[in-house]
Amino acid sequence: MSFSEASAHNTEKWYAMRVAYQQELKAKTFFDSRKIQNFIPMQYVLKNTNGNKHKKLSPAIHNLIFVKTSGGIIKGLKMEAELRGIPIRYIMDRATNSPMIVPDYEMCNFIAVAGTYDDQLIFLPYNVGKGGKIHIKEKVLITGGLFKGVEGYVVKIKKDRRILVSITGMCSVITSFVHPCMLEKIK
Repeated sequence: MSFSEASAHNTEKWYAMRVAYQQELKAKTFFDSRKIQNFIPMQYVLKNTNGNKHKKLSPAIHNLIFVKTSGGIIKGLKMEAELRGIPIRYIMDRATNSPMIVPDYEMCNFIAVAGTYDDQLIFLPYNVGKGGKIHIKEKVLITGGLFKGVEGYVVKIKKDRRILVSITGMCSVITSFVHPCMLEKIK
């Protein structure tokens, strides 16, 4: 193995992983206990327990977790998780037939929006592209408010201007209303 191959092998990247049987929170606990950075898109849902309604933070997209580590470490972690009864699989990139790696800038934008737990977020467990029911407009940078610094695409939902942030080939999240004065077009 050459130095550049070894270096690439040890570089931390965001891996998109599939967790079987809706064990995302067990997988998160597993990675947290090993001090491995991870992210599960979460949202509050209304639960009814014995006639009592309450909000509970739950995974927004089931069976999905993003893990940031190196290629060498993730292989060992997958095997260890399996031994502990937490089946974790790579989500494969069909174009390259290799594990899906999420670029840092996409992950930062996604976490900046999904990590707010805003009640008005809309999660889409698929990538929104051309020809879909959501009409994507220009690319923008949000310059103020809760989502300051996030890049995404303007979409209109129920006459509200919102921003769509996607992880290419995976999933998307749509913000709550963003006022036009807080948007700067990106060329």
